[in-house]
Amino acid sequence: MKLTDATSPRAWQVKRVMLLLQRGQLGQAQTLAMDIYRADPSDTGAIMLGARILLANNDVQKALQQSQMALRLDPDMQQAKQFLRKCKALSSLKDEANAAFKTNRTDQALAKYAELLQVADQNVEVDGEAKKFKSVIHSNRAILLSKIGRYNEAISDCTRALQLDASFTKPLKTRARAYQLNEQYEEAVRDFKRAVDASAGTAEQDTLRREARRAEVDLKRSKKLDYYKLLGVPKTATEAEIKKAFRKESLKHHPDKGGDEEKFKQCNEAYGVLSDEQKRRRYDSGVDDMDDMDLGGGFGGMSSGFGGMGGMGGVNLADLFGAQFANFDMGPGTTHFYGPQTSFRFG
Repeated sequence: MKLTDATSPRAWQVKRVMLLLQRGQLGQAQTLAMDIYRADPSDTGAIMLGARILLANNDVQKALQQSQMALRLDPDMQQAKQFLRKCKALSSLKDEANAAFKTNRTDQALAKYAELLQVADQNVEVDGEAKKFKSVIHSNRAILLSKIGRYNEAISDCTRALQLDASFTKPLKTRARAYQLNEQYEEAVRDFKRAVDASAGTAEQDTLRREARRAEVDLKRSKKLDYYKLLGVPKTATEAEIKKAFRKESLKHHPDKGGDEEKFKQCNEAYGVLSDEQKRRRYDSGVDDMDDMDLGGGFGGMSSGFGGMGGMGGVNLADLFGAQFANFDMGPGTTHFYGPQTSFRFG
């Protein structure tokens, strides 16, 4: 066959395509593969080169169709048969993984993503490393891991996704959010800024700018008192939960009971803000922390509303400690998948 004739210049072209494919230089590989195919549209080896490039570009369905085209010309071509089985397995597993994700079958989704990565790595010496495909899988798995609070694993998956495909910005945004949720604010700010730059000219850029500002506020606030942490409550805490926490911490730190007077004052300060709906809203939005930050978001002219909290700030301990308490449960959010779309056609 022409493609295996070591004396033919075509054989060197094929070797070059495979080298480019292994290096992830898919644009150059595609151009050269097209040249080989145009010289002989019946050459099944050239068709399979195109199929491998399609898979590397994360277009499993077109890669599958391309291998079927080769088999129509040569039904006994073993490489095409093997590649077709691989593409069918990848397509099926990806559908199953995404379906499990969307229906909150977390363990099943994670198992399918792991299996996908294993199948993608089969026969890489011939098929090449499907970097863009694997990047999307790592990115999708990172979203799921972040959703269930496994932020360190999500961050690792995002980092791997970016190593496989530096042009894929979805894992950069996912990693920024995971860093923020993991309270790694400096890293979150860094990634959000990169994501803002990468989204220039898109509708998403304003949203990312707001997220970057929020991360900067969190970074600044992390160097100051965190009222929620001080009282030991989540940011989703209800008024009743905040009262209950304040009661507990105030009793623990009350100077008359041998407690830490400074801690007692800090607890009072925290409660003075978090128990006031308007002050809490400003605190949560970060408006007061933004006042002296150059964020370019038009937040000027909004002064702090936290004054007047000396002493006990008007807190009635008798009313407070006699209050009833409630629980609040936040339901899970929703997540969407995104992946790059590519095309590669012969003829």
